[in-house]
Amino acid sequence: MSLVESPPMAAIPETIVYPDTDGQPMAENDWQRELIVDCIQVLEEHYRDRQDVYVSGDLLVYYQEGEPRLRVAPDVLVVHGVEKKKRKSYFIWREEKALDLVIEIASDSTWLRDLTEKSVLYHEIGVQEYFLFDSTGERFGPLLAMKRRNGRLEEEEPDERGRILSEVLGLELGESEGRLRFYLPGEAKPLPTPGEQAKQEAARAEREAARAEREAARAEREAARAAIAEAERNRALERIRELEAQLTALRG
Repeated sequence: MSLVESPPMAAIPETIVYPDTDGQPMAENDWQRELIVDCIQVLEEHYRDRQDVYVSGDLLVYYQEGEPRLRVAPDVLVVHGVEKKKRKSYFIWREEKALDLVIEIASDSTWLRDLTEKSVLYHEIGVQEYFLFDSTGERFGPLLAMKRRNGRLEEEEPDERGRILSEVLGLELGESEGRLRFYLPGEAKPLPTPGEQAKQEAARAEREAARAEREAARAEREAARAAIAEAERNRALERIRELEAQLTALRG
């Protein structure tokens, strides 16, 4: 009996793993984290009724297929023309859409890389607008923008009000009390953060409750006056009937 050698097994293609986290914290400190979260939530509210705009932040963005090491995690990102849904990571080649807007909140360890290496990277992966915010105003700012013009990201400084218009968002960005804020063009007050909106709603509810209480008190006073007037009319009618009875008795 002869032995027949089995053919070699076909090589099993190696599965490429794209991790959903880089193990790095969202921010270096509470202040930076609050700024990032506020920006994301304000923009999510701004696009609440748009199902074709994706807003996220601190999310791994993979920009070259087959290279899981080539990734970046912007503090805030906005993409138009893709489905609004939850994602573990963003893959540019799968979505077939580059990031439209990126915001980086500077920190002691990241500001120089944000200003140099990341500006080059965001240009290369097709970002349309890149905003950098420095809450201290000591490094480069507080606000700087790079917008895609003539095939490259060109720097733009704030106007005399300290604001820069984002064509992507249709909003103006500016600094107020050390925080990055978003404004409808020409408006003095910024779009509220969730915390501010909650306070506004609580104050509005308090005003409505006070108004309802005043209305209830007014209605109660009017009801009391009406009851008094009715009682006086009844007494007057009773007196008239008494007088008529007396007159009838005298005539009889």
